[in-house]
Amino acid sequence: MLNNSQEQYKAGLAWLTAQADHMQAFLSQLVAMPSQNGVDTEEALARLISQKLIEFGFGPQLVGDPARPSVLCQFAPRQFGRPTLWLEAPLDTVVAGDRANWRHDPFGAVVEEGRMYGRGVADCKAAIAVFVFLAAALRQTGATLDGNLVLGFDADEQGGAFTGIKTLLEKVGSVDACIIGYPGNTEIAIAARGFLRLRLRTTGQSAHTGKRTKEQYANAISLMARAVVALEELQMSYSPSDLFWFGPRLTVAQISGGAAINVVPEQCESAVDIRLVPGQTQEGVLAEIRTALEKGLGAETLASNIEIQPYQYEPAYASPGDSPIVQILQAQAEEILGRKVGLVASGPSNIGNVVGNRGIDTVNGFGAAAGGIHASNEYIEVDSLLPVAQVYLKTVLTYLNG
Repeated sequence: MLNNSQEQYKAGLAWLTAQADHMQAFLSQLVAMPSQNGVDTEEALARLISQKLIEFGFGPQLVGDPARPSVLCQFAPRQFGRPTLWLEAPLDTVVAGDRANWRHDPFGAVVEEGRMYGRGVADCKAAIAVFVFLAAALRQTGATLDGNLVLGFDADEQGGAFTGIKTLLEKVGSVDACIIGYPGNTEIAIAARGFLRLRLRTTGQSAHTGKRTKEQYANAISLMARAVVALEELQMSYSPSDLFWFGPRLTVAQISGGAAINVVPEQCESAVDIRLVPGQTQEGVLAEIRTALEKGLGAETLASNIEIQPYQYEPAYASPGDSPIVQILQAQAEEILGRKVGLVASGPSNIGNVVGNRGIDTVNGFGAAAGGIHASNEYIEVDSLLPVAQVYLKTVLTYLNG
């Protein structure tokens, strides 16, 4: 058994270096197994990861919906009263889209000029491969931890319901800190905007568009157009901060309505996506929206012709910049990568909101160098995998062993 943290780090790094090609090969396997949200389930991918963990001597569990399971794995039996660090990455990806826009098969894991291409290779299968091999490095070299290390890989992240991470939170027990391996190694994200999603419905009066009358009928699409203008003119109130310098954002993202070309539209619906910064709440934003719609369409129209239905909400979160996990990760990243690595807030929301809003110090972004995320030709820089694994190895040992 290795007891000295520096000895453990050297041994773990040597093992990771020797296994770098195997880690890349495992990542290729992960990419080759589609897990597109809304198209595929995560079951086959979860079983592949579990089998690899078993090969390394672990006893992983599949938890949650059997058709869409998440993976939970403890490094060793829990030491109660000792700190717990959770390494986390989502299983599912966005859809690949039109394959004609890809330079390679999105599930081929093709390596070209130092880049591995594939849907989900960056978001977040590279992190899964790194975390699995990091835990294996500690296990295979006989490292001991003065605390608890947990691996978690959640299903159903991309749809925004975050069911997998919520299940893992129920199962994982007490956690002090969490690192989510979202891609990018030029900065460390320690905060993220929240989100409020709502359906806006307008109701008109159906009639034949060719009716011989001067009577005007309420047109649901016209009402929606006026509502959209009112929402886009809304300046939401918030408290500016250095971390969230970009502020909140409201986007009317989808719209549909009307039954036929010759019928005055009776119904119209839009989906509104609102990204929140700290201090903004569902109740406060909805009040501002109602005020804006009342101003743009009138109180009577708002009351009788417009319905506002929130359906997803997660507040913004921010971990303290001086929390131990943030300071340790930043110090190790700067030392190993040899450059400044700043602390930022993410514009998109993510599972870090769910974890961070439960009082857990959470990093929601540090991983492989990458590009094309949520777009065609998603890739990671292959040469960034080992340095990122090295940063995580030293972070785990420093956080848990001092």
